[in-house]
Formats: sequence, C-alpha cells, structure tokens
Amino acid sequence: MANLNTHTCDVCNIQRQPSNHWFAIFRTLGGILVLEWETSASNEGYDVDNATAHLCGHPHVTEWMSKNFFNGKTGGADPIKHL
Repeated sequence: MANLNTHTCDVCNIQRQPSNHWFAIFRTLGGILVLEWETSASNEGYDVDNATAHLCGHPHVTEWMSKNFFNGKTGGADPIKHL
C-alpha cells in the first residue's frame, strides 16, 4: 500500500510527489540504513513515517550524511531513536 502521509525533504523542504525518487534514512544499533522509499523501505518492513530523515534524491542523501552523520551529529527529528 502506498504511503499517503505528506513528507518534505529534510535538506530542501520540497514536498514529496509520487514520481520523485526518495530515500529514507533509519538509525539502527549498527549505524545507519539508507533505503529507497517505495521499493526497499516497504519490502524490508521499515515504516518511512518513523525514519530519521526523508530525502528527495541522491545528492541530498550525501549532503544530509555529511552534515549530520560524519561530523558526529545525529540529525533527524529523534536522534536517539533506534530500530
């Protein structure tokens, strides 16, 4: 079933449209997990509503990770949420 909630990119604030190729980032006990929105996230059983970050494309995945993960910050709405 398609996700009907409205999401915006955590980098540029653009609203998600059905034709966009989005990614969801999840913090796990082992680090982070980056999944394609429609295919991987739903097939792997992850709920994109609970993702640490919602991103509208590869460039914003890279930007978010460089700003929020590699420099020691955790980013996202709930930085201590683990799956």
